[in-house]
Amino acid sequence: MKKLLLLLMIVPLIGLGQCVSGDCENGYGTYTWPSGDIYKGEWKAGFKEGQGTFTWQNPWEQYVGEWKDDAPHGQGTYTYANGDKYVGELKDNLYDGIGKLTYSDGRVEEGRFMIGVYIGKE
Repeated sequence: MKKLLLLLMIVPLIGLGQCVSGDCENGYGTYTWPSGDIYKGEWKAGFKEGQGTFTWQNPWEQYVGEWKDDAPHGQGTYTYANGDKYVGELKDNLYDGIGKLTYSDGRVEEGRFMIGVYIGKE
């Protein structure tokens, strides 16, 4: 029983990243994950909060902008591996508000988004 409890306590630690510079608890710091993903920005109580940049490595994608409660929230820019790009408002990691989504094939959706869905021109 003790071995099982010890194993359950250790398993969640496997694969966790680390703060490589600064203050990743309450301040400005850089955090990396074993996958190579990187967050560089503001932290509050151990959560991404304020301005920051998250870069995924596989496939390469990036979000630059505001964070709230560990999620993209506010003004920001998503750049996707396939060449698509969104610039605008987000709420809880979804396009929500005024924004512009430019697809790699040249199509553009510009105007209001709601819960991740393009609604139309303002």
